[in-house]
Amino acid sequence: MLREVKHFQPGGELAPGFAGPTRQWLLVLLDSGPRARPRSEATIYAYSRPAHLILQEWGRTYDHLREVTPSDIYAVLQPMSGYPRNNTAQALRSLFRFAKRHGLVFTDPTAGVRTPPIDPAMTPMTDDEIRAIEGLAVRPAERLAVALAAEHAARTSAIRHLKLDDVDLPNRRITLAGHNQRLGDLTHRAMRDWLGRRRATWPHSPNPHVLISKRTALGTGPVSHIFVRFSLGDNGFSIDRIRLTGSCTRRLPPDPTRCAFHWCSTSTTPPPCATRPSPSTSSATSSSNRPSRNCGNAHQRPPGTT
Repeated sequence: MLREVKHFQPGGELAPGFAGPTRQWLLVLLDSGPRARPRSEATIYAYSRPAHLILQEWGRTYDHLREVTPSDIYAVLQPMSGYPRNNTAQALRSLFRFAKRHGLVFTDPTAGVRTPPIDPAMTPMTDDEIRAIEGLAVRPAERLAVALAAEHAARTSAIRHLKLDDVDLPNRRITLAGHNQRLGDLTHRAMRDWLGRRRATWPHSPNPHVLISKRTALGTGPVSHIFVRFSLGDNGFSIDRIRLTGSCTRRLPPDPTRCAFHWCSTSTTPPPCATRPSPSTSSATSSSNRPSRNCGNAHQRPPGTT
């Protein structure tokens, strides 16, 4: 028996010629079909949300899905860019391929439509974009994902597969993708907040991963890419862009005046980011076993002091 799709069903908001095929498509995505595997609810939501808005607009002009042309596809994709454009194109391709396979449309208007690849090595984020990410990452799990990307240059895969045994809060150490390193101040605070929420919500979860959700709390697998990306992708941001452009990232020269994210400090003024030590002082620093000079380390002593 097919499960309910009320959370994804457009219902009577679409024209009849659009609502029927769309509902059939969502049902097959949810419960699979002869030539289709079932998709997660997160994937269905990511597909249905952009498609629903576009189908509503088309329903004001057309009576049926089969009237949509390639020009209409390009018209809705043209003003978009980045992940919103990519996600919308994938949703429309999935819908029209299903409709063509089941004889609901004569031709697939998305055939031959190409979207430019998303380049993670983009220009540095502006202050407005950084503030926008801070506004989007409001839950502890989301802030932890942003902190790991900004301060430790962690990729999405490393964030998803990070395990509890990889985190040593008392000694402020973390192992990411096999590399043991000092846990930065920003990530340390975000990690404490998230682990507190995790224990309160799922106190007996057997899942060994740091990030878990209501879907993975009773199992042992990692969360999905969509969970880590949360609403970043829908707003044109990505974990890769944060890790490559955040001024706390070690892959790029840090901003000498401030940290990228206000979470780096409990005060209203973000603390200065320490610059990398010169070759002459790096050996002295390593020989004295002092912690690495990360952004937000307000108690870091300058080189050469005792």
